[in-house]
Amino acid sequence: MPTTDRTALAALLLVVAAAFGRVLTFDLVHEDPRLLLPDPALAAQTIGTWRPAFDLALRAVGAVVGSWAPGWHAAALLLHLGATAAIFAFVRRYSGSLWAALLGTLLFAIHPTRAESVASVLASSDALAAIFGFGAMAALLAARPDLGA
Repeated sequence: MPTTDRTALAALLLVVAAAFGRVLTFDLVHEDPRLLLPDPALAAQTIGTWRPAFDLALRAVGAVVGSWAPGWHAAALLLHLGATAAIFAFVRRYSGSLWAALLGTLLFAIHPTRAESVASVLASSDALAAIFGFGAMAALLAARPDLGA
């Protein structure tokens, strides 16, 4: 990645972190503690979803931060920043335009519909899916440049 792209991505990530940084002061919302924090009485129950990658991510974060709400929200914010970087990489490779990548990714990253994915820990599965999906498409374009711009 050229230096101008790295600089642009760093600036974009700073803008997004500033836009959503307030979530680090939030508490866990009403459904989060029941589903995030381990409870031996609930160990045999399931919440009716099949998201193995996200469940593993939740367990990893839980092992590190426990019940500390800012840690959970920091993980959700980091996932959103990762999704932002993956989308930037994809759009940059696909369009060939730095400005298109910046504007398109900024529109995604700070759009009001993304607020739930950052503010609610359980909704951050959207960001994890975006990381895998757009990361895979960016990797495909890196391997097959003839598919892009």
